[in-house]
Amino acid sequence: MNEALEIVNKVNWFIKPVADIVLYLFATKTGFWILLSVFLMYMFFPVIDILRVRSLHKKAAYGNANLSGIEKIYLIGKVLVKNASKIISQAPVILIVIIFMFLITGLSSGLSTIEEFVSNQTKIKELKTVLKQLDSSYPVAEITVEEYNILTKESKLNIKYFDSETNKFQETGKIINIKGKDIYFDAMVMNFEYSEISENNKHNLVLPYRIFSELVPQNEGIKLDIYDENGLPYIYKRKEEEIYSVSKKKYYENLKIFTEFINDKDKAKKAGIRSIYGNAVHKKIKKGKTFIVGSSKQAE
Repeated sequence: MNEALEIVNKVNWFIKPVADIVLYLFATKTGFWILLSVFLMYMFFPVIDILRVRSLHKKAAYGNANLSGIEKIYLIGKVLVKNASKIISQAPVILIVIIFMFLITGLSSGLSTIEEFVSNQTKIKELKTVLKQLDSSYPVAEITVEEYNILTKESKLNIKYFDSETNKFQETGKIINIKGKDIYFDAMVMNFEYSEISENNKHNLVLPYRIFSELVPQNEGIKLDIYDENGLPYIYKRKEEEIYSVSKKKYYENLKIFTEFINDKDKAKKAGIRSIYGNAVHKKIKKGKTFIVGSSKQAE
């Protein structure tokens, strides 16, 4: 498939610029005005030239360069008829050229469709492979309850995020203070049930991304630091030996696409992802308690 795509790319690389020019000239207003301008220049530039030459001859012979109205009409008509006759005589050639140009346009369009189809199939195959590798349970963060202040009703949490590529939690945690003692972890769920990527299986990717409590509303919750410096979720990063069927580069290229799905619902919908919704997990706070929040595999 890759060899066929390479051949299509090489052929289309040559004919596509020609096809683009043809479409521009015959399918846009600007192109129409360009063609009309060229036609008018072809018809009337010789008129201007013959009037100028005739004036010079007349001035040289009679000392007066002015042409009479009848003489102008005669010269203009003579040139226009001559040019029109040339166009009519060349009509079959012109028609063949136009037909050939439109055939090139059609061929380019067909090759572009093939190229797009093959590219999409390749991309879908890669996304399916990456989805299989993402569709498993991984820890997101290790959370230790450092303190709970009964007077202020505030919980102090130490959060250490998990990096799947290094297969360990961060050594230095991040301190978060939040009102309340009933803590909820809000997760983003991507449902691939009807997606072409899912291969007719139910797949839900779960990504915890913020915390709230009985005193802090969900929409005012504290966002978790789940992304690395490249904007990729830590929990979906993998060690090189864990990546299969695609290269490490391709894996992360496609992981970026899944991350874009999370942040762009319109793009996700176009990709066939059924829905993206929130799902909260409840944790009771107790000083000194440590627990792990993870991404759950949800597949049937």
